[in-house]
Amino acid sequence: MYAARPMNKMLLVLLLLFTIVLSIVGCGGGDDDTSTDSLTKAQFVEQGNVICVKGEKGIEAKLQQFVKEDLPENRLPSKDQLTEVAEDILIPSVDEEVEEIRALGVPAEGAKEAKAVLAAYDQAIEEGEKDPVTMGSKSVVVFRDANQKAAAFGLTKCLVN
Repeated sequence: MYAARPMNKMLLVLLLLFTIVLSIVGCGGGDDDTSTDSLTKAQFVEQGNVICVKGEKGIEAKLQQFVKEDLPENRLPSKDQLTEVAEDILIPSVDEEVEEIRALGVPAEGAKEAKAVLAAYDQAIEEGEKDPVTMGSKSVVVFRDANQKAAAFGLTKCLVN
């Protein structure tokens, strides 16, 4: 163990800013979410949650590297830095998560709801792409609809915190 340093506080601040998007499924391909009998709804949800947990760990590692390399000690990130993090780390990472979930194939049971979850995250990510700082400052609002749909469907590891 080691004593907390001011840099650790800065890392915590940055991580808190982006905690709300660490485990989100979001942006991605078009309307090719086809139903499939290969996975049950329960299997889809289980595998989707695993994808989100893995994605969260990847985003967290990239954020820690960003803080270590690009954020001066005892400084909060600037608007430009928040934009950079959103454009270079968060949006591409979330896009990758949603693509992995889409690759599972939407289960026949709950297909309409699964498609609605993915569409809601697509819409939220599009808002984030238009204003990347939104990803860090207003994500709870941006992802409210997607969160509600994901929670109702069972993708509880893919929620905005």
